[in-house]
Amino acid sequence: MSTRFRALAMLPVALLAAAAIVVAPAAAADNGRDVATFSLSFDGVYKKGLPVKVKNFVYSNLPLKCGEGTTYYSAPQKFKKMKVNAKLKFKGTLAVDGVKSKVVGKYKRNLSKITGTIKASAKTGPLAGCNSGKVKWKAT
Repeated sequence: MSTRFRALAMLPVALLAAAAIVVAPAAAADNGRDVATFSLSFDGVYKKGLPVKVKNFVYSNLPLKCGEGTTYYSAPQKFKKMKVNAKLKFKGTLAVDGVKSKVVGKYKRNLSKITGTIKASAKTGPLAGCNSGKVKWKAT
């Protein structure tokens, strides 16, 4: 059995998202400027009512701080499947075109909420020197 999750965050504050399809605005106002909305989605795979894997994890519009300002980066592909351990935690890494992304997540005990962090940084390529820092997210 698989359940689809989507999480939204508009930096610096994370927002809760429903387990059903969530439609996010393309941009939001921030002190008179347009700011892209960071979002992510994934599928939870369950056996006997417990999560065993996270798959199809992908994110978009993660703000990266660069020397010239802020740019928004979207993962060009999905993370590989991530196993959920006995402590209900999962983690994964994706490296594409010089940008390395790390995600860490944890299911709450009652399985009603999943929280985590995501971080992306680039050491080579066109985004060299850019870094998101740790960004918190929540999904319900």
